[in-house]
Amino acid sequence: LTDKYLIGNEIGIGNFSIVKECKDKKRGIVMALKIIDQNKIERNHERLMKEINIMKRLKHENILRLINKFETQEHIYLVLEYSQVGNLGEFLVNTEYYNEQDISGMLHNIATGLHYIHSNKIIHRDIKFENVLIHEDSSGSKLKICDFGLACEFSDRLTVICGTPHFIAPEMLSQHGYDCKVDIWSLGVMFYILLFGMAPFSCSSNDFNDIFERIMKNEIATPSENWSHVSPEAISLLECTFQRDVDKRYTASEILNFPWISVCYYILLEFNNLF
Repeated sequence: LTDKYLIGNEIGIGNFSIVKECKDKKRGIVMALKIIDQNKIERNHERLMKEINIMKRLKHENILRLINKFETQEHIYLVLEYSQVGNLGEFLVNTEYYNEQDISGMLHNIATGLHYIHSNKIIHRDIKFENVLIHEDSSGSKLKICDFGLACEFSDRLTVICGTPHFIAPEMLSQHGYDCKVDIWSLGVMFYILLFGMAPFSCSSNDFNDIFERIMKNEIATPSENWSHVSPEAISLLECTFQRDVDKRYTASEILNFPWISVCYYILLEFNNLF
């Protein structure tokens, strides 16, 4: 490990791991080194190996890339692409203004990543702002989907409830089986928050069971501001991602082909500013 990489400062910490900056000695590229304590993940070792194997399979510009893996008796070391900007949630908190064109660019990036993930028969199951990183290089800014800890392969009978409460699809809560369309629902929740600045199923108690009940009853919170500032095209796409009928809910490919997305994307691309 130290033959190839110069290990730097700590940049993050979790329950089972720490993350440090590291630099490729040959290429001079700064990366992220995730150091996982084997003793702390004993019960979750199989889950971690599944996550690593999924990440090895996925190689796309809108997905955080696993560059290298090393293992000792005490630790697992994952060398990952490094986002110095942080995640999309942090970025939006510190951003005073963004418009529909910006939102379209964000959705295009995420939907492109989801299209690739789903075409590889993978479901992410935890799409949210914190799991989308902002990556900047000479070609401009890109969004990259990360954290495949809850990801799984397609199965005929998926019934496990997992993810982040506000972003969970109704068919997952019903436990009658679900597929990759749960990721599209989660993207729809992100879209709603980007348009209206609030979670669609928020409630005063913020209790998980209350949130789940609102999702199942389709009790969408009404934005305090008038909807008039949102274009009809954006509302139309929101309805297609927020469609409770799974068969009618858009796929990632249909989102990418929706005119409001595709037209805005090419305008942003012309100025090398994807969001």
